[in-house]
Amino acid sequence: MSEFDVSEARKWMQIYQERATQSLVLGKFTLCAPGIVHALLFYSYMEYFAVADPNIGGWSFFAMTVRLAMRAGYHRDASSYPEIKPFEAEMRRRVWSLMRQMVGILFSPLRQQSEQDPRHLFPTTLLPLQVRLFS
Repeated sequence: MSEFDVSEARKWMQIYQERATQSLVLGKFTLCAPGIVHALLFYSYMEYFAVADPNIGGWSFFAMTVRLAMRAGYHRDASSYPEIKPFEAEMRRRVWSLMRQMVGILFSPLRQQSEQDPRHLFPTTLLPLQVRLFS
């Protein structure tokens, strides 16, 4: 394949995606064995960037990946656990950092430009508003 052939690349990507799915299912990914979080994260990236208009399936799959990573303790500082080797601790930090970046990539389309952040309202401000809304 001397020239970049898009159809050939898509064919190989689809084959790779199918094999990755089969491997994750055979590896019982819900049990969160070692290496599964890395594989799921890679698969989430592949699922998201494979299509021009990402759908809710990619988001929900990534949310499941984050949940499994939290169950495995990736969100905790590994230096507090002496049984985790320094190299593994650094890899866990990097994977968690990638997940945090992916949250920004995945969910930024959900925020509209005209959307406002929630305001900090005090109960004294809310009470007259509630009276007007419910009366």
